[in-house]
Amino acid sequence: MRILSSIRTDKLFESGHLKQDLGRKSVRGGITTMSAECAGFIINLIRTMILARLLIPDDFGIICMAMVVVGFAGMFKDAGLSMATVQKDEINERQISTLFWCNVTLSIFLGLCVLVSSPLVSIFYKKTELTAVTAALSISFILSGLIIQHQALMRRHMMFTQLAYINIVTQIFSLIVAAILASIGWRYWALVISIMAQALLNIVMIFLYCPWFPQKPLKGTGVRQMLKFGGHLTGFNFLNYFITVFDQAIVGKYAGATELGYYTKAYGLLMTPLNNIKGPITAVLIPAMSRISYKQPRYANYYEQINSLLSILTTPMVIFLMWNAKKFITFFLGADWLAAAPIFQGFCVGGIIQPLAGLTGCVAISAGKPDMLLRWRIISFWIYPVCFLLGFWHNGIVGASYGRSIGLWFTFFPCLIYIIKGTSIMFSNLCIIIARSFIIAAIANLTVYFTFLGNNIIIGAIAILIATFTLNELLPGKKIGREIVGKIFTKK
Repeated sequence: MRILSSIRTDKLFESGHLKQDLGRKSVRGGITTMSAECAGFIINLIRTMILARLLIPDDFGIICMAMVVVGFAGMFKDAGLSMATVQKDEINERQISTLFWCNVTLSIFLGLCVLVSSPLVSIFYKKTELTAVTAALSISFILSGLIIQHQALMRRHMMFTQLAYINIVTQIFSLIVAAILASIGWRYWALVISIMAQALLNIVMIFLYCPWFPQKPLKGTGVRQMLKFGGHLTGFNFLNYFITVFDQAIVGKYAGATELGYYTKAYGLLMTPLNNIKGPITAVLIPAMSRISYKQPRYANYYEQINSLLSILTTPMVIFLMWNAKKFITFFLGADWLAAAPIFQGFCVGGIIQPLAGLTGCVAISAGKPDMLLRWRIISFWIYPVCFLLGFWHNGIVGASYGRSIGLWFTFFPCLIYIIKGTSIMFSNLCIIIARSFIIAAIANLTVYFTFLGNNIIIGAIAILIATFTLNELLPGKKIGREIVGKIFTKK
């Protein structure tokens, strides 16, 4: 069975066979990863329903407090080195062994930093339990550092089915452990131990699928360029992190907890499904495009196909949700959350283009130019805070949501022009793809509006999907639907 197959050790560091049949591998990998995301969402929903009945809110709060420090440190543990392994055209065992020990060393260092800071976390939140909880969670850094390069090798070989299987099994195992311990009164420790148990099982399963043991770290292996690659990527992610938390910090400080609740819930309600669509596509796109020279027409064609697919999947639906914001908020959150509707609409203005903006990084990474990402983020770093602050000053958190979206539109097209420079990708072709998705979105939404199908949010959403894919096949342009179905059922 394919789901039980591991990487052949004699093929582990070869690259020639990875360039074969990329289209079929990418489509199936994307569908597998997206299915795993859906399964993970369902598992997390079940986990929440079960544990909410076995634990008290304070137990969850303690874990969230500890995860503030753990999550921040976790941003650096990979150091971009896994992506360097995925992207590099040719690799050898000495290089990856050296990167393995770099990741392990960094993970141990970060784990010690979290361990040392655990008393400070307890003092800051005035909860003595946090010292032991944060210290325990610091072990997760050491554990995760052991498999960073193994997971990168699996992604490089496009083993998305195996990775999805591991993810689902470990989540279910973590849920079982947490439920058992919570039922016998272990409170917040049930959550801590379930996290550790998931990490341990993840290590075992990753080693089963990628049975590779690294050599000793050596000098002169040619990893300097890969370390530089990872450093640029880490710098970009670091700046992105501050852009992400800046607006929440300002809203929480000057508008209060209630307004912040509306703001974050509206943002999460839009971005969670968009990320669940974009995430699997990005996970497949980077290793696939990395196997193609960025100057070849095939590279541009591949990127344009993915952009066309993503724009068709997201643009019509985001526009539909924008003009049905009140119905959507009421259906999912209840009437008490109606104040979040205009904020949600503000985020939708940027959500129309956000998935495509997220794909620009794939070009820089797959082309081996993460320094371009870092330089662009340094140049454009000030735009988001300025647009957000202007919106917040003009109309509170509603204006802030529109300001954040306007900032994204200001930066999208200049970023796209800058990133694709020197590649075979044509800016004009991408503009045609975006314009086509807007035409389809407009016709689909007008059809649903004038047929009154949008009166019910579920029926309207289904009608939008049907209208979108029907128009995609009827209008001139790439028939993405036919290509995907063909590649899914191709036996090769």
